[in-house]
Amino acid sequence: MKNSILFIICISIIIIGCGTDLLQDQEWSVNINDIEQGLRNRDDIPAIDNPRYKTLSEVDYMNDQDQVLVANVNGDIKIYPIKILVYHELINESNELISYSTLTGTSSMWRRIVDGVRLDFGVSEFTLNNNLIMYDQTTTSFWSQLLSRSISGTYINTVLPSINVLETHWATAKTAYPDAPVLSIDTGFARAYDVYPYGDYREERDFILPFNMDYLDNRLLTKEKVLGILGDSTAIIYSYDDLPESDIFLTEDIIEENNIFVVGHKNQNYIASFYSTPGVTYTPVENALPIVFNDNLGNQYDLMGRVLAGPDLGTTLDTPKAMTGYWFIFPAFYENIEIR
Repeated sequence: MKNSILFIICISIIIIGCGTDLLQDQEWSVNINDIEQGLRNRDDIPAIDNPRYKTLSEVDYMNDQDQVLVANVNGDIKIYPIKILVYHELINESNELISYSTLTGTSSMWRRIVDGVRLDFGVSEFTLNNNLIMYDQTTTSFWSQLLSRSISGTYINTVLPSINVLETHWATAKTAYPDAPVLSIDTGFARAYDVYPYGDYREERDFILPFNMDYLDNRLLTKEKVLGILGDSTAIIYSYDDLPESDIFLTEDIIEENNIFVVGHKNQNYIASFYSTPGVTYTPVENALPIVFNDNLGNQYDLMGRVLAGPDLGTTLDTPKAMTGYWFIFPAFYENIEIR
Protein backbone atom coordinates (compact mmCIF):
# COMPACT_ATOMS: atom_id res chain seq x y z
CA MET A 1 0.00 0.00 0.00
CA LYS A 2 2.97 2.31 0.65
CA ASN A 3 3.46 3.29 -2.97
CA SER A 4 0.04 2.40 -4.37
CA ILE A 5 -1.06 5.91 -5.35
CA LEU A 6 2.36 6.76 -6.78
CA PHE A 7 2.23 3.56 -8.84
CA ILE A 8 -1.26 4.38 -10.15
CA ILE A 9 -0.17 7.86 -11.23
CA CYS A 10 3.08 6.74 -12.83
CA ILE A 11 1.53 3.89 -14.80
CA SER A 12 -1.30 6.14 -15.93
CA ILE A 13 1.13 8.51 -17.64
CA ILE A 14 1.75 5.92 -20.35
CA ILE A 15 -1.93 5.13 -20.87
CA ILE A 16 -3.51 6.49 -24.03
CA GLY A 17 -7.22 6.00 -24.59
CA CYS A 18 -10.59 7.43 -23.70
CA GLY A 19 -9.06 10.30 -21.72
CA THR A 20 -7.51 11.78 -24.85
CA ASP A 21 -10.78 11.38 -26.76
CA LEU A 22 -12.69 13.16 -24.02
CA LEU A 23 -10.31 16.11 -24.08
CA GLN A 24 -10.67 16.45 -27.84
CA ASP A 25 -14.41 15.85 -28.12
CA GLN A 26 -15.71 17.91 -25.17
CA GLU A 27 -15.82 21.69 -24.75
CA TRP A 28 -13.33 23.06 -22.20
CA SER A 29 -12.94 26.62 -20.94
CA VAL A 30 -9.21 26.15 -20.35
CA ASN A 31 -6.29 25.26 -22.62
CA ILE A 32 -6.48 21.48 -23.00
CA ASN A 33 -2.71 21.41 -23.51
CA ASP A 34 -2.44 22.18 -19.79
CA ILE A 35 -4.53 19.12 -18.87
CA GLU A 36 -2.87 15.78 -18.12
CA GLN A 37 -4.43 12.41 -17.46
CA GLY A 38 -2.78 11.41 -14.21
CA LEU A 39 -5.02 8.49 -13.25
CA ARG A 40 -6.32 5.62 -15.31
CA ASN A 41 -9.87 6.11 -14.06
CA ARG A 42 -11.81 8.67 -12.09
CA ASP A 43 -12.13 7.70 -8.43
CA ASP A 44 -8.81 5.82 -8.46
CA ILE A 45 -8.20 8.25 -5.60
CA PRO A 46 -11.42 7.74 -3.60
CA ALA A 47 -13.21 10.69 -2.00
CA ILE A 48 -14.48 10.36 1.58
CA ASP A 49 -18.27 10.58 1.50
CA ASN A 50 -19.06 9.72 5.11
CA PRO A 51 -16.36 11.34 7.23
CA ARG A 52 -15.98 10.18 10.81
CA TYR A 53 -14.44 12.23 13.60
CA LYS A 54 -12.67 11.78 16.89
CA THR A 55 -12.25 14.03 19.89
CA LEU A 56 -8.83 15.32 20.88
CA SER A 57 -8.54 12.75 23.68
CA GLU A 58 -9.24 9.94 21.19
CA VAL A 59 -6.63 11.02 18.63
CA ASP A 60 -3.52 8.82 18.78
CA TYR A 61 -2.36 9.09 15.17
CA MET A 62 -1.01 12.66 15.08
CA ASN A 63 2.42 14.16 15.73
CA ASP A 64 2.84 17.83 16.62
CA GLN A 65 4.45 18.71 13.26
CA ASP A 66 1.85 16.89 11.13
CA GLN A 67 0.13 19.35 8.80
CA VAL A 68 -3.63 19.86 9.09
CA LEU A 69 -6.39 21.96 7.59
CA VAL A 70 -8.66 23.92 9.91
CA ALA A 71 -12.06 24.75 8.40
CA ASN A 72 -15.14 26.59 9.58
CA VAL A 73 -17.76 24.12 8.37
CA ASN A 74 -21.19 25.71 8.68
CA GLY A 75 -20.18 27.42 11.91
CA ASP A 76 -18.25 24.50 13.40
CA ILE A 77 -14.46 24.34 13.46
CA LYS A 78 -13.17 20.98 12.19
CA ILE A 79 -9.62 19.68 11.74
CA TYR A 80 -8.50 17.59 8.75
CA PRO A 81 -5.08 15.87 8.88
CA ILE A 82 -3.30 16.22 5.55
CA LYS A 83 -1.80 12.73 6.05
CA ILE A 84 -5.36 11.49 5.40
CA LEU A 85 -6.20 13.98 2.66
CA VAL A 86 -3.26 12.99 0.46
CA TYR A 87 -4.94 9.60 0.01
CA HIS A 88 -8.40 10.99 -0.76
CA GLU A 89 -8.17 14.67 -1.79
CA LEU A 90 -11.92 15.26 -1.36
CA ILE A 91 -14.29 15.11 1.59
CA ASN A 92 -17.99 15.50 0.91
CA GLU A 93 -19.25 17.14 4.10
CA SER A 94 -22.98 17.68 4.70
CA ASN A 95 -23.19 20.74 2.45
CA GLU A 96 -19.53 21.58 1.92
CA LEU A 97 -16.64 20.11 -0.04
CA ILE A 98 -13.13 20.03 1.43
CA SER A 99 -10.44 19.61 -1.22
CA TYR A 100 -6.70 19.10 -1.06
CA SER A 101 -4.65 18.87 -4.25
CA THR A 102 -1.67 16.74 -3.28
CA LEU A 103 0.52 17.57 -6.28
CA THR A 104 0.15 21.34 -5.77
CA GLY A 105 -0.36 21.43 -2.00
CA THR A 106 -3.45 23.65 -2.34
CA SER A 107 -6.64 23.40 -0.32
CA SER A 108 -10.09 24.90 -0.38
CA MET A 109 -13.67 24.55 0.78
CA TRP A 110 -16.77 25.02 -1.41
CA ARG A 111 -20.43 25.00 -0.58
CA ARG A 112 -21.49 22.11 -2.84
CA ILE A 113 -25.06 23.17 -3.57
CA VAL A 114 -25.72 24.42 -7.11
CA ASP A 115 -29.17 25.58 -8.21
CA GLY A 116 -30.64 23.89 -5.14
CA VAL A 117 -28.95 20.56 -5.91
CA ARG A 118 -26.33 19.13 -3.58
CA LEU A 119 -23.52 17.76 -5.71
CA ASP A 120 -21.36 14.82 -4.71
CA PHE A 121 -17.80 15.24 -5.95
CA GLY A 122 -15.12 12.74 -6.89
CA VAL A 123 -11.49 12.93 -8.00
CA SER A 124 -11.28 12.88 -11.79
CA GLU A 125 -8.57 11.27 -13.87
CA PHE A 126 -7.29 14.70 -14.96
CA THR A 127 -5.21 17.54 -13.57
CA LEU A 128 -4.84 21.13 -14.79
CA ASN A 129 -1.20 22.22 -14.52
CA ASN A 130 -0.90 19.40 -11.93
CA ASN A 131 -3.77 20.90 -9.93
CA LEU A 132 -6.78 18.84 -8.94
CA ILE A 133 -9.69 18.52 -11.37
CA MET A 134 -12.75 17.02 -9.74
CA TYR A 135 -16.07 16.00 -11.20
CA ASP A 136 -19.61 16.01 -9.90
CA GLN A 137 -21.51 12.73 -9.96
CA THR A 138 -24.77 14.34 -11.07
CA THR A 139 -23.68 15.74 -14.44
CA THR A 140 -20.01 14.57 -14.65
CA SER A 141 -19.02 18.20 -15.19
CA PHE A 142 -15.35 18.85 -14.47
CA TRP A 143 -14.29 21.44 -11.89
CA SER A 144 -10.94 23.13 -11.25
CA GLN A 145 -9.92 23.49 -7.62
CA LEU A 146 -7.73 26.55 -8.08
CA LEU A 147 -10.12 28.33 -10.45
CA SER A 148 -13.14 27.44 -8.27
CA ARG A 149 -15.32 26.84 -11.30
CA SER A 150 -16.47 24.20 -13.72
CA ILE A 151 -14.25 23.98 -16.78
CA SER A 152 -16.25 21.46 -18.83
CA GLY A 153 -19.67 19.86 -18.96
CA THR A 154 -23.19 20.94 -18.04
CA TYR A 155 -21.98 23.44 -15.43
CA ILE A 156 -19.17 24.91 -17.54
CA ASN A 157 -18.13 28.36 -16.20
CA THR A 158 -20.30 27.98 -13.09
CA VAL A 159 -18.39 29.41 -10.13
CA LEU A 160 -18.47 27.93 -6.65
CA PRO A 161 -16.97 30.61 -4.36
CA SER A 162 -13.94 29.36 -2.50
CA ILE A 163 -14.09 29.49 1.30
CA ASN A 164 -10.64 29.76 2.83
CA VAL A 165 -9.27 27.05 5.07
CA LEU A 166 -6.24 27.44 7.30
CA GLU A 167 -3.20 25.20 6.95
CA THR A 168 -1.09 24.80 10.07
CA HIS A 169 0.44 22.00 12.10
CA TRP A 170 -1.24 19.79 14.66
CA ALA A 171 0.45 21.49 17.61
CA THR A 172 -1.16 24.83 16.76
CA ALA A 173 -4.54 23.39 15.79
CA LYS A 174 -5.02 21.31 18.93
CA THR A 175 -3.97 24.24 21.15
CA ALA A 176 -6.27 26.69 19.42
CA TYR A 177 -9.26 24.36 19.02
CA PRO A 178 -9.11 21.56 21.62
CA ASP A 179 -12.84 20.85 21.25
CA ALA A 180 -12.83 20.60 17.45
CA PRO A 181 -13.70 17.25 15.83
CA VAL A 182 -10.68 15.69 14.08
CA LEU A 183 -11.07 13.61 10.93
CA SER A 184 -10.61 9.95 11.83
CA ILE A 185 -8.34 7.44 10.11
CA ASP A 186 -11.36 5.12 10.22
CA THR A 187 -12.31 6.05 6.67
CA GLY A 188 -13.48 2.69 5.42
CA PHE A 189 -10.36 2.39 3.23
CA ALA A 190 -7.21 0.40 3.92
CA ARG A 191 -4.47 3.04 3.74
CA ALA A 192 -1.15 3.51 5.52
CA TYR A 193 -1.92 7.05 6.65
CA ASP A 194 1.41 7.43 8.44
CA VAL A 195 3.23 6.93 5.13
CA TYR A 196 3.38 9.77 2.59
CA PRO A 197 2.51 8.01 -0.70
CA TYR A 198 4.55 10.19 -3.07
CA GLY A 199 8.07 9.51 -1.81
CA ASP A 200 10.25 12.62 -1.70
CA TYR A 201 7.94 14.66 -3.96
CA ARG A 202 7.48 17.44 -1.40
CA GLU A 203 11.21 18.08 -1.11
CA GLU A 204 12.35 17.57 -4.70
CA ARG A 205 12.09 20.03 -7.58
CA ASP A 206 10.88 17.32 -9.96
CA PHE A 207 7.27 16.66 -10.94
CA ILE A 208 5.40 13.37 -11.16
CA LEU A 209 3.21 14.47 -14.08
CA PRO A 210 4.30 16.52 -17.09
CA PHE A 211 4.32 20.27 -16.41
CA ASN A 212 4.74 23.17 -18.85
CA MET A 213 8.15 24.51 -17.83
CA ASP A 214 7.29 27.86 -19.42
CA TYR A 215 5.19 28.51 -16.32
CA LEU A 216 8.10 28.08 -13.91
CA ASP A 217 9.13 31.25 -12.09
CA ASN A 218 12.53 31.08 -10.42
CA ARG A 219 11.94 33.90 -7.96
CA LEU A 220 11.16 31.25 -5.33
CA LEU A 221 11.93 27.55 -5.00
CA THR A 222 9.59 25.32 -6.98
CA LYS A 223 7.87 23.78 -3.96
CA GLU A 224 8.37 26.55 -1.47
CA LYS A 225 5.33 26.78 0.76
CA VAL A 226 3.47 30.05 0.26
CA LEU A 227 0.11 31.69 0.79
CA GLY A 228 -1.35 32.89 -2.51
CA ILE A 229 -3.90 35.70 -2.15
CA LEU A 230 -5.85 35.48 -5.39
CA GLY A 231 -7.63 38.28 -7.21
CA ASP A 232 -9.27 38.17 -10.62
CA SER A 233 -6.01 38.80 -12.47
CA THR A 234 -3.42 39.39 -9.74
CA ALA A 235 -1.92 37.18 -7.05
CA ILE A 236 0.05 38.29 -4.00
CA ILE A 237 2.46 35.79 -2.46
CA TYR A 238 3.66 35.47 1.11
CA SER A 239 6.30 32.81 1.77
CA TYR A 240 6.29 30.86 5.00
CA ASP A 241 10.10 30.91 4.90
CA ASP A 242 10.12 34.72 5.05
CA LEU A 243 8.04 35.06 8.20
CA PRO A 244 9.92 36.34 11.26
CA GLU A 245 11.29 33.62 13.50
CA SER A 246 9.19 34.66 16.49
CA ASP A 247 6.23 36.89 17.24
CA ILE A 248 3.11 37.32 15.15
CA PHE A 249 3.54 38.99 11.77
CA LEU A 250 0.74 41.39 10.81
CA THR A 251 0.84 43.74 7.85
CA GLU A 252 -1.57 45.73 5.71
CA ASP A 253 -1.74 45.18 1.96
CA ILE A 254 -3.87 45.89 -1.10
CA ILE A 255 -5.06 43.49 -3.80
CA GLU A 256 -6.90 44.88 -6.79
CA GLU A 257 -7.89 48.05 -4.88
CA ASN A 258 -9.19 46.08 -1.88
CA ASN A 259 -7.60 46.72 1.51
CA ILE A 260 -6.54 43.57 3.30
CA PHE A 261 -4.22 42.53 6.09
CA VAL A 262 -2.14 39.41 6.52
CA VAL A 263 -1.30 37.69 9.79
CA GLY A 264 1.12 34.84 10.30
CA HIS A 265 3.50 33.10 12.67
CA LYS A 266 6.48 31.03 11.56
CA ASN A 267 6.79 28.80 14.64
CA GLN A 268 3.03 28.25 14.83
CA ASN A 269 3.07 27.60 11.07
CA TYR A 270 0.20 29.63 9.63
CA ILE A 271 -0.57 32.59 7.38
CA ALA A 272 -4.07 33.99 6.90
CA SER A 273 -5.54 37.03 5.16
CA PHE A 274 -8.64 39.14 5.77
CA TYR A 275 -10.38 42.19 4.34
CA SER A 276 -9.82 45.31 6.41
CA THR A 277 -12.75 47.29 7.77
CA PRO A 278 -12.41 51.04 7.08
CA GLY A 279 -11.43 52.97 10.18
CA VAL A 280 -10.43 49.86 12.10
CA THR A 281 -6.84 49.06 13.04
CA TYR A 282 -5.61 45.56 13.89
CA THR A 283 -2.88 44.60 16.35
CA PRO A 284 -1.29 41.17 16.96
CA VAL A 285 -1.90 39.41 20.27
CA GLU A 286 0.90 37.12 21.41
CA ASN A 287 0.62 33.79 23.24
CA ALA A 288 -3.16 33.71 23.44
CA LEU A 289 -4.32 31.04 20.96
CA PRO A 290 -6.87 30.88 19.48
CA ILE A 291 -6.79 34.71 19.72
CA VAL A 292 -4.16 36.11 17.35
CA PHE A 293 -5.15 39.78 16.90
CA ASN A 294 -7.52 42.45 18.18
CA ASP A 295 -8.80 45.80 16.96
CA ASN A 296 -9.22 49.32 18.27
CA LEU A 297 -12.93 48.67 18.88
CA GLY A 298 -12.21 46.05 21.52
CA ASN A 299 -12.79 42.92 19.42
CA GLN A 300 -10.60 39.83 19.73
CA TYR A 301 -10.20 37.53 16.71
CA ASP A 302 -9.14 33.93 16.28
CA LEU A 303 -7.14 32.28 13.48
CA MET A 304 -10.27 32.07 11.33
CA GLY A 305 -11.19 35.75 11.74
CA ARG A 306 -14.05 35.04 14.14
CA VAL A 307 -14.75 37.58 16.88
CA LEU A 308 -14.56 35.59 20.13
CA ALA A 309 -14.88 38.58 22.46
CA GLY A 310 -15.90 42.21 22.09
CA PRO A 311 -18.78 44.31 20.78
CA ASP A 312 -18.96 42.35 17.49
CA LEU A 313 -19.03 38.94 19.18
CA GLY A 314 -20.24 36.19 16.84
CA THR A 315 -19.27 37.90 13.58
CA THR A 316 -16.49 36.82 11.20
CA LEU A 317 -14.23 38.90 8.99
CA ASP A 318 -14.61 38.50 5.24
CA THR A 319 -11.62 37.10 3.40
CA PRO A 320 -10.08 37.44 -0.05
CA LYS A 321 -9.69 34.15 -1.88
CA ALA A 322 -6.44 32.61 -0.68
CA MET A 323 -4.73 29.22 -0.74
CA THR A 324 -1.62 27.79 0.81
CA GLY A 325 0.32 25.76 -1.73
CA TYR A 326 3.56 25.14 -3.57
CA TRP A 327 4.95 28.22 -5.28
CA PHE A 328 5.11 26.68 -8.75
CA ILE A 329 1.33 26.42 -9.17
CA PHE A 330 0.50 30.12 -8.90
CA PRO A 331 2.48 31.36 -11.97
CA ALA A 332 0.72 28.63 -13.96
CA PHE A 333 -2.58 30.44 -13.37
CA TYR A 334 -1.56 34.09 -12.85
CA GLU A 335 0.71 36.25 -14.99
CA ASN A 336 0.69 39.20 -12.60
CA ILE A 337 2.21 37.99 -9.33
CA GLU A 338 3.69 40.17 -6.60
CA ILE A 339 5.94 38.55 -3.98
CA ARG A 340 6.02 40.27 -0.61
